[in-house]
Amino acid sequence: MASRSHLMLAFVGALLLSGCAVDDRDMVTDADASFSKNDCPYPGHKKCPPEPPPEPPPGPVEPDFPGAAFDALRGPLRMALTPAGRLLVSDSRAKKIFTVDPTTRLPDGEVTIDGKPTAIAYLDDVVYVGNPSRGTIEMYDADGGGFAGDFGSGAVSHAMDMAVDGGAGLLFVADGGDRNVKVFDGAGQLQSMISGPGIALGEFANPIGIAVNDSLQEVYVTDYGPDADPANIKIFGYDGTFVAEISGAGSCGMIGCTGGFSRPQGISVSPDGRLFVADAMLAGVLVFDRTTMKQVASLGGRDTGIPALRIPAGVVVNGENVYVASNRTHSVEVLE
Repeated sequence: MASRSHLMLAFVGALLLSGCAVDDRDMVTDADASFSKNDCPYPGHKKCPPEPPPEPPPGPVEPDFPGAAFDALRGPLRMALTPAGRLLVSDSRAKKIFTVDPTTRLPDGEVTIDGKPTAIAYLDDVVYVGNPSRGTIEMYDADGGGFAGDFGSGAVSHAMDMAVDGGAGLLFVADGGDRNVKVFDGAGQLQSMISGPGIALGEFANPIGIAVNDSLQEVYVTDYGPDADPANIKIFGYDGTFVAEISGAGSCGMIGCTGGFSRPQGISVSPDGRLFVADAMLAGVLVFDRTTMKQVASLGGRDTGIPALRIPAGVVVNGENVYVASNRTHSVEVLE
């Protein structure tokens, strides 16, 4: 005769075989007197709130283009900085845009453009390129350099240079054809225009380079041409109000003229607000104090014995270094 314990084990086994076993989660639930039917018993349960969306990637995408040969530069023109402090360079002779390593000053990525690129800028993971050959501003994905669209057809004649206010999401275009500055948002919608052609104070003869100071909300434009006497740097507010002008006339006396400038190209603003201007004729970079409007320094130049720069066309300031696109030496140079 089977013992009572053997009968109990047989009964439990029969329950298990019949599929009447109680789920472990229900056993735990029943044992927990504090559990409510509205509580979330475990992640993924239908009573649980949905999983939060994944966190966005930290910071902007650093431009990553296909590799370029170390000697690929042919005629570097304008420059911009990437979020990590690397260089973006347009090259109208090579018909390409490049990423350039600031340490070696050699290109490490390139994208071919259908035309001759001039202006270049970076905003919200997009590289913007002025293409006068098509009369547009083109957009390229920072990740891979794929073509992402264009805008400005019929609105932009000849984009000479561009600058961005990342916080405001604005793109400022110096248009040498229409002789004004056009302000777009990142999607390519025209927001406003600044100034126009003419020889009166605050009007443009031939706008070439552009930079912005987002803290002061000021726009700086280099200007020269047959009708500009002399060359100058014009300063506007974001709203288009003309603020001031830095003249390139220099000082003239009995023995001739000293100082000044005649062929200003690219312009850049340092973190402390100084203006750095590449001058093609002087083969150097001129530095101006925004408060006093006076020239406070010059870098490179024909009289220094430094032959590194030939027709400097673009300039950016990053930390203690000033990077210059030297058009006729097919190189990017650095001045401390």
